[in-house]
Amino acid sequence: MISNRISGVTVIRAGVALLAIAALLAIAALFAALLAGCGASDGTTISTALPSTTVVSAATTVSASTTTSTTEPSNQGSEPALFPIRIEGRWGYINREGEVVVDPQFDDATPFQEGLGRIRVGDEDTGRYGFVDATGTVVISPQFAWANPFSEGLALAREEPNGLIGYIDKSGAWVIPPQFRNSADFLEGLAPAQTEGSDLTGCIDHSGRFVIEPRFRDFLRFSEGLAPAEEPPTPGERLRIGYVDKTGSWAIEPQYLGAERFSEGLALVGLSGGAGENLAYVDTRGEIAFFIDLPEGGPTSSFDFNFSEGLAAWPGEDGRLGFIDKTGSFVIPPRFARVTAFSEGLAAVSLDAEGEGSAWGYIDADGAWVIEPQFGYARAFQHGLAEVNLETRPGYRPGYVDHSGQVIWQTPRGPN
Repeated sequence: MISNRISGVTVIRAGVALLAIAALLAIAALFAALLAGCGASDGTTISTALPSTTVVSAATTVSASTTTSTTEPSNQGSEPALFPIRIEGRWGYINREGEVVVDPQFDDATPFQEGLGRIRVGDEDTGRYGFVDATGTVVISPQFAWANPFSEGLALAREEPNGLIGYIDKSGAWVIPPQFRNSADFLEGLAPAQTEGSDLTGCIDHSGRFVIEPRFRDFLRFSEGLAPAEEPPTPGERLRIGYVDKTGSWAIEPQYLGAERFSEGLALVGLSGGAGENLAYVDTRGEIAFFIDLPEGGPTSSFDFNFSEGLAAWPGEDGRLGFIDKTGSFVIPPRFARVTAFSEGLAAVSLDAEGEGSAWGYIDADGAWVIEPQFGYARAFQHGLAEVNLETRPGYRPGYVDHSGQVIWQTPRGPN
């Protein structure tokens, strides 16, 4: 979720607008909450990975903990993967069996993406970033002032703090030399980028050539061949959002007050219809799949409304969260205070609002408990493991569990 609909956070922005002012405020509050992160986020994590929606500005120092709340296309596949751990303030990696493969030695380490894990030596402001492979070998020495995890074989990077942005390959060589003031990761062969002296955005290919010339207000993030887009409006005209294809041509004409990326063939949009017709999911032709309502009081927590594994989180009348199918019907009743999207057949959920003693567990696509509530927080499964807090709050003991709930690794007791 990148485009500036209602709410904005520096260079990562999102939202859906409604015509009626009261509904507009409710939606603004909802998507402001969404920007705060998924329901599982409580600010205490093993990983500080930036997801593939990360946008880096040459003029802005981006913290390693900056994240968005939406599910982006997964790059997991069957690639080798290690999992970051932290012991006594130093970061290393374990394998799927819980064996330490890389001894804790770095100041930061993030989950593997496309076979490599990003590491940092030094603090966030002056440290340098590099990459390790699944054998624990440092394959790209820490040399960059910033680097994103790899996406489509390239990693966004910059040589100096607040410097221009380019892209490196898995040897650490520049494939696209630093030249952009704002940029993001590649998705579906394209990456949004801005040149110096312009606030307008276009898209580059893997050679760094603009295949969509900069003319849009916000970053184009492609999913399923389409990206929500908005051109600067003519003075006095209301802004409308549509979807462009990979040539930059309108595939769905600008007509929405808000529009989000496609996931599994559907995208959430804000309409200008009457009561009960302000929000809908549309298909890739722009046809309305179904209308959907928000409860008057809003949801109990932030949530990811994109479809994953056939289901999407949505609040019921009392604001508690369940999961809808692609007809808009609840298939898992809204009884949870917090949820994550489904991943690897499971979703992390909590019956309680965030606070002391609240516990997370995992359900399957039928809503049945697979791992009973017992964790202080729980993340989505990736590569067969999920990061959890093995103690309920205010306790804090990070670890990893497998799909059966068996603890594969846990942080040794003591200062961490």
